[in-house]
Amino acid sequence: MGEGYVMKCTKCGKEHHMYLGIGFLFPQEFQQVQKEAKAGRYGKRLQQILKDCPGTVVDAERDLFYCPVCGQWEVGPVLDAYIPDIPAEGTDSNYYMADDLQNSGRVRKEYTRICSCGQKMQRLDGQKPLAELGLKCPDCGGELEETDKQFLWD
Repeated sequence: MGEGYVMKCTKCGKEHHMYLGIGFLFPQEFQQVQKEAKAGRYGKRLQQILKDCPGTVVDAERDLFYCPVCGQWEVGPVLDAYIPDIPAEGTDSNYYMADDLQNSGRVRKEYTRICSCGQKMQRLDGQKPLAELGLKCPDCGGELEETDKQFLWD
């Protein structure tokens, strides 16, 4: 089950929902992310790693990535590439949970996101509250503040 947050813009009042983690359809999402990575959607370097090293998979769990300089943010798959040491779960569709990859896989390559301002984006690490990350509204550029609307999603 994933966790969710609602951030509200102090300027335009729009609410932005952030769905982090995994949901019920994760096995299908995992397969879709693998397919997209192999097709080059996440860059030629990751595509080449997957081509050159059969058995490598990418972490498909959703997380928040933000720019500490300009406040832009996005929610998306982690995309770190792993060589798993354990067989995949599931019968009809094989998938790996993030914990399985982190505990029983070798990191082949950490995926780096670059913000449109040129800075390296950081991954939410739970050390700071969302309200202290300086996130900006993607619609008007106003400051986002955390609401008390937190939820679990599936």
